[in-house]
Amino acid sequence: MWESLIIENFILISIITAILFIGYCVVRKKRDVNAKELTKYEKFEVFIRCMFIGYLLAVMNITLLRTDGIRSRFAINLKPFRGIEDILEHYTYSQYAGIQIDFFIGNVLLFVPFGFLIPIVYKKINSYFKVSLLTITSILVIEIIQFFTGYGAFDIDDIMYNFVGSMCGYGFYIIIRSIHIEKNNRIKNIIIGCVPYLIILCLGIGIKVAYNVSKYGILPSQYIYKSGKKIENINYNIELNDEEKEDYVYLEAEPGGLESVTKLFGENIDKVLFGLVGKEYTTTEEDTKECRYFVSRDKTYTLKYGQFGFYEGISFTNNELNKLYENEEDTETYFSPVDKSVIRRNIDVLKDVLSKVGFEITDDVKYIVTETYPGIELRIDNGINSKGEKEFININGKFNNNGDWLKIGVYIDTYRKTKNRIDIISEKELINRIKNGESQVFIDNSETIQSIDLKWEQSSKGYYFPIYVISTTEPEENNDGVIWKYHYCQAWEFK
Repeated sequence: MWESLIIENFILISIITAILFIGYCVVRKKRDVNAKELTKYEKFEVFIRCMFIGYLLAVMNITLLRTDGIRSRFAINLKPFRGIEDILEHYTYSQYAGIQIDFFIGNVLLFVPFGFLIPIVYKKINSYFKVSLLTITSILVIEIIQFFTGYGAFDIDDIMYNFVGSMCGYGFYIIIRSIHIEKNNRIKNIIIGCVPYLIILCLGIGIKVAYNVSKYGILPSQYIYKSGKKIENINYNIELNDEEKEDYVYLEAEPGGLESVTKLFGENIDKVLFGLVGKEYTTTEEDTKECRYFVSRDKTYTLKYGQFGFYEGISFTNNELNKLYENEEDTETYFSPVDKSVIRRNIDVLKDVLSKVGFEITDDVKYIVTETYPGIELRIDNGINSKGEKEFININGKFNNNGDWLKIGVYIDTYRKTKNRIDIISEKELINRIKNGESQVFIDNSETIQSIDLKWEQSSKGYYFPIYVISTTEPEENNDGVIWKYHYCQAWEFK
């Protein structure tokens, strides 16, 4: 991501610099025909000033004039190192961690030229303190404009990363100046120029050490901060339970994987799925080695086989299955909001399928409505397996707005019990904490709670903790419909 931005804006800076430099030379010559030719040093100064103007325009283009993404006014993040936490939390999921790393590198690189060019353009700004002051002022101006215009969020991480980049740029300027210009106290000045890089190195080592010594890693949806906003009244259409439970912290064991799924469901579930639509079931020995998907398109149901795998609940599919979602019509349908009744109807279908292969799903089984894609996630407690591990059967169902199945995936997670015990707070206690501003969750008065579901999620080190998923609705402006929202918050307390 940042590589393409660098290339695009390098070209932009080069064009602007060339236009300004050539324009300056032409205008200067026309205004004074007898003007002396600029010395090499004077030409260099003019060129740097033109480059600095081009750089500032490029920064504006990146931060304030973007047309990509969703605009959201008044978005704010005051939690330091949130991006680094995301990198550590998703280090096993390279795609998401890679996005966060791109943001980190991009924000640092964005202000490296600022710290390098400022002392050249403005010779009086020649110390870390002065460069720091100007850097922070400039960053705050950008962040405040982003906050009010919606072209970005007011993000404390952006401020820190941009500042680090500027300091690295100024440090590099000191090193270059010490080598080529001021040769007195060269070693001392080079060391001073390396200070930002040494600080970054020490900070990186410190974060890594702190993470390694932490017992659980980064916890899911933990109360790292509190909203501090008290709410007089919270609307809900459900009966809140007042039951606190005691449980254990579980640690991820070896996953059951595709072989266990195939062994567990075998051909039986395939036959049932085909039977639902009156199709004849046929298979080969090679087919049964892979995980199964139930796919529908235009109400024609088939069972797809291929090179499938699961990673943190994300499915990576082969090209054949991807073709089902390539055209624009399918993509729009796939992202359409889904009515609650459609979700319930498909859960009933799924229960029927599983009951026919020996799995009875009771009505109290919790389900989670996914935020990004219409669908459900059922997590069935399969009890303790032969190895003494807690075993969960995960069933992911994705469907379109008409309630037609796009795919069903089945896989297994296993966890072994640790000695660490936790209390799972009741739903009433959860609501009380939200009312008193003691949670990071804030529910607006216009929202109505429709369900509170308990879901277990992993920490970055593979430990398994319970979180609450609060589903709310609020009236849609200028429409009779409603908007669904989902709030995630910590459901446990250490004993």
